[in-house]
Parts: sequence; structure tokens; C-alpha cells
Amino acid sequence: MEMKNVATEHSWEAHADWWIDGFTGGIDPEYEEQIIPLVLTELKGHASVLDVGCGEGQLARAISVASPGIHVVGVDPTGRQIEVARQRGGAVDYQVAPADNLPFVDSSFSAVLACLVFEHIDDVDGAIAEV
Repeated sequence: MEMKNVATEHSWEAHADWWIDGFTGGIDPEYEEQIIPLVLTELKGHASVLDVGCGEGQLARAISVASPGIHVVGVDPTGRQIEVARQRGGAVDYQVAPADNLPFVDSSFSAVLACLVFEHIDDVDGAIAEV
């Protein structure tokens, strides 16, 4: 299992720019027209949100802009994604962390978001249990 996790992590790190360039920053109409509005509607009124597998922070940023004062944290296991998320800004605390080993105590957030994430995790049961 350990080799598979290392290979998966390396693959995401190696292909981070492909994802960033091809699916973020307004390029993907599905995000712009469907996912972002749905996320904003569902998370309205929460005091704190954890975005698991945040990638370059597209959803976390949208939440922080739509709800000033909300505490938003984005985690992703890929350092390059977090680097770009920090560069793109927003009132979000970005951290490198895997979904199956989150660096927070239980019940730290009033809501958790994981969009297009679990299908990419080797230990999906562990990740779901952690979230």
C-alpha cells in the first residue's frame, strides 16, 4: 500500500500544472456555472469550512469572497497546488495535508467540502473516516 500512495502522490505533483492550467481560473464552465454556485449555496451561513483536496484553491477562494469573515482552510497533498493557491490569494489558510491524515482536531469546522477528490485517493475509506 505504501508504494501505491507514494506513486499517486508523485503523479499528482508531476501533473499539478496540467490540472491548474486546464481546469481552473474560469477555464472550466462546469465549475463556473454549476459547481461554484452550488457550493456557495450549500455552505452559506457556516462559520468555518475545510476544503479537502482544494487543489489551487478555486472553491476555497470563492467561499472566502462570497462570505467575508468565514474561516476557510484548504488542504491538498500536492505542494505545487498549495503553492499556486497561496499565490492566487484569498482569505484562506492553505496547508499541505492528505485527506486521510488531516492536521485538525475532530469537529474543528462547521462544514467540510470535498469536490472531485475521493476518486483520487488510495485509502478512500480512511479519508472518509478522517473527514
